[in-house]
Amino acid sequence: MDGLAERPAGTTGAVDAAGAASVATTAGSARTASTAQPDWAVRRFAYFTAVFAITAASSWYLADLLSEGGTHAVELAILIVFALNFAWIAGGFVTAAIGFLLTVLTRDPIGVASPIARSVRDDGAPSDSPPRGRTAIVMPVYNEQTSAVFAGLRAMDRSLRETGFRERFAFFVVSDTDDPAIAAAEEAAVAGINAAAGSLGGVTYRRREINSGKKAGNIADFCQRWGDDYDYMVVLDADSIVTGPTLVRLARMMDANPRAGIVQTLPRLVGQSTLFGRIEQFGYRLCCNVMALGLAYWQGPDGNYFGHNAIVRLAAFRDHCELPLIGGKGALSGEIMSHDFVEAALMRRGGYDIWFVPDSRGSFESCPSNAIDHAKRDRRWCQGNLQHARLLALPGLKPISRLHLVIGIVSYLASLCWLSLIALGFAMSGAMDPVMMYLSDGVSLFPKWPMDRSFGFFSLLLITVALLFAPKLFGLLVLVFHPRSPYRRTGRLTLLAGGLCEALYSVLRAPVLMVFHSLFIAMIVIGRRVGWAAQVREARAIDARSAFLFHLPQTVVGLLILAVTLLFAPEQIWWMVPVLAGLALCVPLTVATGSVALGKSARAASLFVTPEE
Repeated sequence: MDGLAERPAGTTGAVDAAGAASVATTAGSARTASTAQPDWAVRRFAYFTAVFAITAASSWYLADLLSEGGTHAVELAILIVFALNFAWIAGGFVTAAIGFLLTVLTRDPIGVASPIARSVRDDGAPSDSPPRGRTAIVMPVYNEQTSAVFAGLRAMDRSLRETGFRERFAFFVVSDTDDPAIAAAEEAAVAGINAAAGSLGGVTYRRREINSGKKAGNIADFCQRWGDDYDYMVVLDADSIVTGPTLVRLARMMDANPRAGIVQTLPRLVGQSTLFGRIEQFGYRLCCNVMALGLAYWQGPDGNYFGHNAIVRLAAFRDHCELPLIGGKGALSGEIMSHDFVEAALMRRGGYDIWFVPDSRGSFESCPSNAIDHAKRDRRWCQGNLQHARLLALPGLKPISRLHLVIGIVSYLASLCWLSLIALGFAMSGAMDPVMMYLSDGVSLFPKWPMDRSFGFFSLLLITVALLFAPKLFGLLVLVFHPRSPYRRTGRLTLLAGGLCEALYSVLRAPVLMVFHSLFIAMIVIGRRVGWAAQVREARAIDARSAFLFHLPQTVVGLLILAVTLLFAPEQIWWMVPVLAGLALCVPLTVATGSVALGKSARAASLFVTPEE
């Protein structure tokens, strides 16, 4: 249906002359955020120094614990894997700690972390003036639930009209749908919107017959067709909603900052009815604000792109963000699946800034409603992120851009590191001499008593757990005690109860994800590709048979860990209880958390309630 690309009433074929002149003037004279830039090198030095210090101290402590009787190959391997995994944990902790300190110690934590947020206050333009550039709001769809997609578009349209600046924006639905029934429903929904749109315009619709490049190819096709007509585009997902005031604010940021290539918002997770979805969106809200502030604080203009809920400078995107095709064979070749990180790196290489604005107002998205759909999405992300290893040597990339690619890779390799630590722990236990030698070979008046270092290992475990859960604790403290918290007067007890339940669920789910991610990596190594199926966004319950078959790898790994522990290291069984419990309970937990009824019961009891609710 490529021919179906009629313009809705009220839109223009190009940026109007006054708008173009205004944008040109802005590029030369606007007071941009760069006039008050902090020293990003100092911020990054402080951040990486803290991460290195925490990792080095913990690794030195473990090395001392392992040094009794000399360090063997297995122990050295444990130390190396531990250091790599702990650096990942320390990075998250330091990021959240920065965000927490900004929240409690500054009046304007968002402006301090991301100075571009201040530019819309300091650009000299009246608050009631329209954005100077024209913005296309682009929603790519692929076999989506039509009613939900267009309900979101109508909501954004109403919100934009309420700002009074609807004429500076245009909506596009760019479809890769290959189901004829869904395609017909999309066309009917567009016709209905356009019939009632009036003079301010409706929705432009285009459907591709050949879906090359998936979502990235869909956006590239939009840029080729309409890129000359608009200054900026706001890219959405099919479950995204961005309010009118936020859209206007994003456009003004681009007006005031000609070097800004992408401004990424912080989407909130909303709209979940299953227990899994409610736990996910609640857990995300616990730590997302402090983590986002910390990220923006040290990333600065070298931020990242999430692929949606962001505004993009169209000309710069077309000029610099053409995705390379990865050569060779295997699962890591071909079209890039996780395109957003790569597009941010290419945009930054082209000389444009990538800003992450950690302001969660007015930007929303959904999440999978059950553990199985979440894992299927994770499988695709895992393959896409591991592809980035093939792109690290691209010429001209900024060091922080390369770091973003590495972070995406490590987010999945961390699970493999954890599983490797468990295996190496068993290997070390099996290699230990069961006969304790109390007398040395040489002359000695005193026996050589073995040292009990279990307390040291337990202390290191507690430190690791504390750093892992610190971001959620920081977020919980802000929600409980901050003067502007919506929980300040009511709901504190249920907030704390929800935080404890979410933490327990995270503990039980962590070993399940460990096995999933390790299995995903193994499948990629042997060349198994994953397709790009339409994402299931509506609430979906999981029956016991489906959960058992899907979690069979976790069940098998759990039985193996239990058997090996009892055979070779029975004294360590208590250390393995959290891992074994999560793997043993994965099937009933998946069934229970996929329930809409339990989700509604939790909502009625005020558990896992987000600030918006």
